[in-house]
Amino acid sequence: MLARMVRAQPDTALGLRNRAILLAGFGGALRRSEIVGLDVELVDGKGVVLTVRRSKTGQHGAGQAVAIRCSDDPDLCAPTALRRWLEHRAPRHADDPLFIGLRAGGMMTATRLSDKAVVRLVRDTAEAVGDGDPGLMERTFGNLVVSVQRSYSGHSLRAGLATAAEAEAQLHDVMRQTRHRSIEVARRYMRSTDLWRNNVTEKIMRYRT
Repeated sequence: MLARMVRAQPDTALGLRNRAILLAGFGGALRRSEIVGLDVELVDGKGVVLTVRRSKTGQHGAGQAVAIRCSDDPDLCAPTALRRWLEHRAPRHADDPLFIGLRAGGMMTATRLSDKAVVRLVRDTAEAVGDGDPGLMERTFGNLVVSVQRSYSGHSLRAGLATAAEAEAQLHDVMRQTRHRSIEVARRYMRSTDLWRNNVTEKIMRYRT
């Protein structure tokens, strides 16, 4: 499902931005508010480190670091998608928002993308590519996000990573990526050096189709 959503994006500025949002949101198990508040540190050869500034479990301080490994499939590689968007985006200052609004024709604005825009992106794309296959969303994201019709949202990316990792990684590795403090809450989703050791995205993103 993730692959279909990513590949459905157009080869435009909008598509570059949307692919980066989908792959970073999934690989980083991010909430929609975290996606739109991202800072990014690219790490050559290994992947990307996302600095999550706004988090339910980390309201203060310098934020939490989340690592996403490179994928063997460049179309589904979050670091590649982020690099391509950053090259197009060319922010002038380090504190400029990573994801911004776009006007008709792909003209960039200076306004930070809203979390509601992330909800619309995930919901509308998921419904478009999943049309005709009612079980597709459930197989991809698990029961958590299909209990109510049209419940796909920016949160689905976060739930999707935990669900996909269930059979491939240990609970403590998944909790490190999703940044859950409660084992019980983390289980509900599973129907610097240490960031890379046993990193959950290395195990599930390499050949994801």
